[in-house]
Amino acid sequence: MKKKSLMLTLILAFLGCVLMGLSIYFLFEGSFNANEKIETAKKELEEANKKIENLSQELNAKTRNVIELKKR
Repeated sequence: MKKKSLMLTLILAFLGCVLMGLSIYFLFEGSFNANEKIETAKKELEEANKKIENLSQELNAKTRNVIELKKR
């Protein structure tokens, strides 16, 4: 009977270690993926802000042209 309980204890301990190792692995893998997504989002946001700034400058220039034409 002692052999069975010892074997069961060893199997459960091994499975527990495997499960803890897998949970740690997936935790770190998820955090690395999140960091990559954050970097990608920051780059896209910077590009979008540049485009918005350019469009805003074009709009201001066109508005000035329209105002100057109305004054004439």
